[in-house]
Order: sequence, then C-alpha cells, then structure tokens
Amino acid sequence: MKIHEEIAETFSLIIYLLGAVSLLGLWTCIKRKPFAKWTGYLTIILTIAALFYAKETGTTGGEIMHSEIRTVATVSDMHSDENHENHHNNDHEHDED
Repeated sequence: MKIHEEIAETFSLIIYLLGAVSLLGLWTCIKRKPFAKWTGYLTIILTIAALFYAKETGTTGGEIMHSEIRTVATVSDMHSDENHENHHNNDHEHDED
C-alpha cells in the first residue's frame, strides 16, 4: 500500500499544478500574452501526466473493501463468482451463433 500512497500523492500534486497552470493559461489567453500557446502545451502535458497517475493510483490500490456495506468474502466465494461470470459470458457467445 505504500506505493499506492506515494503515487496518489504525486497524482494530487500534478492535479494542483494542472489547476494552477490552467488558470494561468486562461489569464494569458484573455490578456493575449505572447507565451499563451506555451501554457496550453504545458496544460496538455500535465493533463496526460494526470491521467497516467490517476490510472496508476487506481490499479496499485487494489480492491476497496467497504465493511459498512459488505462482509469480507472468502477466496472460494470470489472464485465461484468468477466461474459464474465466465459461464454467463459463454452462454451469450453461443446465442450469437
């Protein structure tokens, strides 16, 4: 979980920076500053970085367990759910024939 926390912290920093650069970019466009296009490029780069870190934060976190809405499932329960899902998907593949 340490990796998840570190990536999430980096993600939040990028998002804050993206917000600041976006506001700067808006201001430079309104005031027609000569470096306005560069703030646009920087905004695009930060947006791509933010999307990457958002995905990484989600995938390194694992499954979220909300004890207030469900009980802890056993490994065998999870496997039986997967088998049921695979069987259900196989049934739909045969319907198309």
